[in-house]
Amino acid sequence: MRFTRYAFYQPMEEILLMEWGAPMKILAFAASNSSVSINKKQVTYAVGLLNGVESEVLDLNDYEMPLFSQDREHHLGSPRQAVDFMAKIATADALITSFAEHNRSYSAAYKNLFDWCSRIQQNVFQDKPIVYISTSPAPVARVLC
Repeated sequence: MRFTRYAFYQPMEEILLMEWGAPMKILAFAASNSSVSINKKQVTYAVGLLNGVESEVLDLNDYEMPLFSQDREHHLGSPRQAVDFMAKIATADALITSFAEHNRSYSAAYKNLFDWCSRIQQNVFQDKPIVYISTSPAPVARVLC
């Protein structure tokens, strides 16, 4: 897989069409389980700016699972929600993720989902190209990825 750097002012739509030259499937989600998440609004808006792509915006609340531990994994196996999330990623050509900042880190909901999914396949994002975005009302907000 090759990684290409683009100028920050280059429209995402141009980048996606340059890479694939045809409509592609974009999977997007906010790494937050808040019902009023500004990151979900942001990722939904970002996907809406793209023309000529098939897109789906996931809600992390649809993938809520028990807090990961090796003991739970031993007793439960892989939760259906983690398997379903990984299947969604597998069908996508690229991902857009908007990270919520919780106490200078990412949300516990995202970390828990990532932990469960990484037990199914260590490379959770399956080498898909990813656009990371973030927003926060906090004065110390920063990019976390």
